[in-house]
Amino acid sequence: MGYSRIFAGVLPLALLSGSLVAAEPATVLKLKGRELEMVESASYNSSSKAYQVRKTGATVTYAEKDVEYVKPPKPAGFDQTQDIPQLEAVLQANRRLWWDVAAFERLMPLYIKNAQHARAVELYREMLAYLGASMPPGARCLFWEALAVTNPSTLEKELLDAVTHGSRETSAWAYLARGDLLAKQDKRNEALVDGYMRTLVLFDDVKATRKDALQKTVQAMTDLGDNRAEKFRKILREEFPDQQK
Repeated sequence: MGYSRIFAGVLPLALLSGSLVAAEPATVLKLKGRELEMVESASYNSSSKAYQVRKTGATVTYAEKDVEYVKPPKPAGFDQTQDIPQLEAVLQANRRLWWDVAAFERLMPLYIKNAQHARAVELYREMLAYLGASMPPGARCLFWEALAVTNPSTLEKELLDAVTHGSRETSAWAYLARGDLLAKQDKRNEALVDGYMRTLVLFDDVKATRKDALQKTVQAMTDLGDNRAEKFRKILREEFPDQQK
């Protein structure tokens, strides 16, 4: 499945703890090189690194290397819930399955919002161990935000590693995060030059970071009394017409 982390025990695919229960009846199985298949249920065995799939009344075992993904029924209310314990229960019940990553992406901003920065760092590292390069960029940025609170010195090393070894998009986000870190250290000019403007100049082709880079550049220039702020504000409005500032 592209996951490398091993979790203990056998985790039933449709098992969801707490008040979130399955809202969809089917489990989706996608084998590598094969079409999607609807099955009755599935579970993952970490000891054998294999999936046990129940279909047409029989149980079939598939090696992990042959499985692209399995998707259990979506928990009822999953899209609306902001309850951290419920989302944590979904994640735990779906290890190495579809909804663990979905719950993880929901939990990270909730941890930040509720000042649970240490938990955000812990969960990110836990998920990184098996997601690897498939880690969602948004989760990575939230990890950096949490690390800025819990361990700023470690954050600098993380950002350097992202710039050195990451993709262009990852590097661009890392430069923006570096700008934010410098700004929090009251190094506003360095934040502008070494963070925000560097992102604009070196990564002008990375669409994912373009708007944030322009916004942060405009704000930093405004705070510094830099008369170039209006120039970049105009660029921001031209490229992103929905931007009102």
